Parts: sequence; C-alpha cells; structure tokens
Amino acid sequence: MTSADDTLRTLADRRELNDLVARYARAIDRRDYPALRQVFTEDVHMSGYRGDPASVEALYSNQGLEDVIAAIQTLEEFEQVHHVVSQQLVEIDGDRATGETYGTTHFVWHDDGVLTHRTHVCRYQDRYRRESGRWQIEERRLIFDWEYDTPMGESGWVAKHRP
Repeated sequence: MTSADDTLRTLADRRELNDLVARYARAIDRRDYPALRQVFTEDVHMSGYRGDPASVEALYSNQGLEDVIAAIQTLEEFEQVHHVVSQQLVEIDGDRATGETYGTTHFVWHDDGVLTHRTHVCRYQDRYRRESGRWQIEERRLIFDWEYDTPMGESGWVAKHRP
C-alpha cells in the first residue's frame, strides 16, 4: 500500500471505531438488544471500576456476549437512559485497536415517588477487533470518574407534555 492508502485506511478505521461507540450508546438508550449484539465479539469481557483499574477492584465483571447483554439489560430499571459520547483516542494495529472514549450517561427514574436524574461521567477503555471486515468491542473497561443524583421535579415543557 502507498502512504496515501495507509492514511485513508487509518481515517476509515478511526471513523468506524467512532461509529461503533456511537452504535453502542444508541443501542443501550433504545434498548435495542439485537443491535447491541452486533457491537460486541462473542467472547467480549466487560468490567466496571470506580477509579483507576490498576488500583481498585472491579465493581462488576462479565464474560461472554450473553453475560454482557444480561448485565446491560439491568438498566431497564431506569425509565430513561441517555448516553453522550465525546472525544475518542484510538491506536490501530492492523485488525486490532485500543481506545479510550469519554462519555456522560444520564439516568432517569422515580426514587420513592420523586423523579430523579443521575449523571455518570465516565471513560470507556476498549480493545477492538476487526473480524470479517467489521470492528467490534472485545473488551470494555468502564471507569466511573464521578456521579451525582438530583431530584428533577415535574416542570418544563417535556414534563408537561409527557404522556
């Protein structure tokens, strides 16, 4: 390949990896489990941490696609989940890549009758693998940097027009 071909392949891979993370977020928010299954490898490993994974124990650890999907389905206890993914830095090495993506996740639910909003500020540290021409997440470490809960109240246009 020429240098120009390498550059184009790298740009295309970066775009595909960015789209992969966006598809993950959309699938969770919409509770679209068939789409979510396309995001992960069959042997995926997912774990979560409050702080640096090198210095704290995992809050949870799930191995394999079925276990990961079942863990994600526990988010159905929330009335709404909304992911916002932002900057992503990836390193690509052929059909493998690593990356870190920053994100914010919003959760809405009723807590003892009070509409409540939780904000998680987090980072996804991922390993990706390309198989059959498609990138997937083979390992995801979710690092919760901070979070807070706040009562929402029932004011505002959306609350007034809620079915």
